[in-house]
Amino acid sequence: MAHIVYHSKAKFAGGATKMPKWAEDRLSEYADDAGVDALQVSSGYRSPEDQARIMSDNVANHGMASQRALYGANGNRILDQYPNQTAMAAKVREIGPEKVSRHMATDAVVFDVAPSSMSSSGFESLKSRMKSAPQNAAWRQDPETIYEIGELFYPPKDPALHVEFPGNSSGVKVDDSSGIGVGDVVVGGLILAVGYKVAQAILAGRH
Repeated sequence: MAHIVYHSKAKFAGGATKMPKWAEDRLSEYADDAGVDALQVSSGYRSPEDQARIMSDNVANHGMASQRALYGANGNRILDQYPNQTAMAAKVREIGPEKVSRHMATDAVVFDVAPSSMSSSGFESLKSRMKSAPQNAAWRQDPETIYEIGELFYPPKDPALHVEFPGNSSGVKVDDSSGIGVGDVVVGGLILAVGYKVAQAILAGRH
């Protein structure tokens, strides 16, 4: 399995320093398919203070115009408070964290992969592999279907490979052979290869 390194500032639900094992395994499988031996997760779950700090750093590193293009109308209201990070964090809370960045979502595992942690060809291969996975940025409006990936952004729109693993896909294993939407669901010790709508029904019956 590909080796995943975490940036010291990357945090996940409950203050964990790593993403859940199911999400880590999925990322490793994508990297294996892409021929990438190692990568760095540079960011995970963010508090409003984390979001303000990162947006501020990105303005310094990439320019204000790039951040306004990335975050849209709600983000612009926060960027209007730059460079006062305390005011930026307060504005995040006022607007609503998840309306600003999916990194503050609680129903998904959201993280960034640093392009600089692998070769350019490796990054392109990983991006291509993840783009081939079943995905839908509006997966919350389509609860009957399980998608391996929700949001997926990458340069030049985002400086990193920004990835969202829907929380409702935690019981589904990536199909390495095709990436076309067949999942393995463990039920009563048996591994079943099923389509995503069937997988959703099986998983729903377990709760």
